[in-house]
Amino acid sequence: MVHDTKSGPPALPPQALLLDMLCGMMKTQAIHEAARLQIADLVKDGPKSTVELAEATGTDPASLYRLLSTLASLDIFVEVEPDYFAQTPLSNLLRPDVHGSMYDVTLIHGEQWQWRPWEAFSYSLETGKPAFDSMFGEDLWNYFAKHPIDRERFQKAMAGFSAQVDMPIAIGYDFSSIHTLVDVGGGYGSLLTTILKANPAMQGILFDSPAVIEGARAHIEASGLANRCTLIAGDVLEAVPAGADAYILKQVIKDWDDLHCIRILSNCRQAMKRGGKVLVAEQVLLPGRAMSTSKLIDLQLMVVLSGRERYEAQFRRLFEAAGLQLGKIWPTKSLYSILEGVVR
Repeated sequence: MVHDTKSGPPALPPQALLLDMLCGMMKTQAIHEAARLQIADLVKDGPKSTVELAEATGTDPASLYRLLSTLASLDIFVEVEPDYFAQTPLSNLLRPDVHGSMYDVTLIHGEQWQWRPWEAFSYSLETGKPAFDSMFGEDLWNYFAKHPIDRERFQKAMAGFSAQVDMPIAIGYDFSSIHTLVDVGGGYGSLLTTILKANPAMQGILFDSPAVIEGARAHIEASGLANRCTLIAGDVLEAVPAGADAYILKQVIKDWDDLHCIRILSNCRQAMKRGGKVLVAEQVLLPGRAMSTSKLIDLQLMVVLSGRERYEAQFRRLFEAAGLQLGKIWPTKSLYSILEGVVR
C-alpha cells in the first residue's frame, strides 16, 4: 500500500537552502540505513508501528522513530498516525524487487568504499588523483577483486540502474545494420540482452573481466538468449574481441582518465571490422546550472576513480586521439546519449 504525499515544503531563505544542502551526507546515510534494514518491505502491505518495525529490524524503537520521522519529512515513508509509518512512492523504490527499484543503488551509496574517500576530498583537489587509492592503498578494481561481496553489490547496483536506461538506449539508435555487437564492460548483460531482444537478427558478445563474466552466466541463461550471446572474459585495456560490426561501451568511458579511455577506444577501433563503429553511451554534460546530479557524480568519480563525466568537446578529443571521428550524437529518452565513432 503506497500513500501519496502531495504537500511540498515551503520556499527556503538562502541560508536555510544552503544548510539543507550541507545536510546531504545525513540524508544519504539515513536512506541507506532504511534500505539496509529493508523497512520498505516491512510496510509494503500497510502501516506498521515503530515498535513492530524495531522488533523486526533489531533496532532501538526511539532511535528508529527518529530515523523514520526524518525520512517522512523527505516524503520517504509517511507517518499516517502517531508512531505508525506507511509506504510512499519514494520509499517503495527502496524495495529490492519492484520496477525501477533503487534498493541496490542506495546500498552502495552508503558503503565504506564509496563513502570514506570523501574524507580525503582535498587530496583529490590538490593532486588530481583518486582519494580512494590513497586511502585504501589500491585502486577500486583491485579492491573489488579482493572483496567479492562489495563487487557483487556494485554489479547489482549497476544492473539496477541499467534497467532504467537500457530500453531508451536500445531504441534510441538504429542497430539494424549491425550483425555482431560487442558490449565492452557490459557487466551482467542487461543492456546487451535488451538490444538483442529489439534486434532479432543480431548476435551479441558480452565482454568483461573474468569475475564479472562468471557472475553474468546465470543472467544470460535466464534471459533466454544464450544461443545468441557469447561470453568472453578479458582485460579491456589489453584487447577486445575482434571482428565485430560495432562495439558499445555504456558507463565505461566515465570510469577512466583520458589516457586509459584513448587506449580502450583504440582497442575497439583496431578490433572492429572495416566500416565498423564504436558506440559510447554516456551522459554528455551541459554548461551552466544544468545536470547538477551528473556533476555531483563527476565529483564522486574524481575521489573514487580516475574517471569523469565529460562535455561534448572532451568526448570529441578522446575519439580523435583514438583514431576515430565523432560522427553523430544520438539523444535518447533518458539522460544518456549515444556517441557514434567511425574511422576517420
